[in-house]
Amino acid sequence: MKTLFSQAVSDTRTHAENARLWMAENPAVMRKFEALALERASRGERFGVKQLAEYIRWHEWFGHAKDNVAYKGFFKVHNNHVAYIARELIRRHPRLKEFIELRKAKETPCKSHTQRA
Repeated sequence: MKTLFSQAVSDTRTHAENARLWMAENPAVMRKFEALALERASRGERFGVKQLAEYIRWHEWFGHAKDNVAYKGFFKVHNNHVAYIARELIRRHPRLKEFIELRKAKETPCKSHTQRA
């Protein structure tokens, strides 16, 4: 059974590949990102998608907690996915480009970030 928030991270894929897979596996979360982004843009506010990720984490974490016991491991929006989520939001809604600041994304395999010397 898939959870609402799948991790979709592999050491053999690039961050971009992991992010695309995560977005495909989590359409409900992407709809939340999309709704928040469009709401902020409709108010003429510039914003960071990292800020939206933190908002979603905060609200969904407590939304999936019962009797003050959070479901550990249930909720994941990987920080490495945020840049690619931003690009996807702009692809879907080009007018968001004026509200979201983009930085250059690195196309490196995730494994290089997880190995320690």
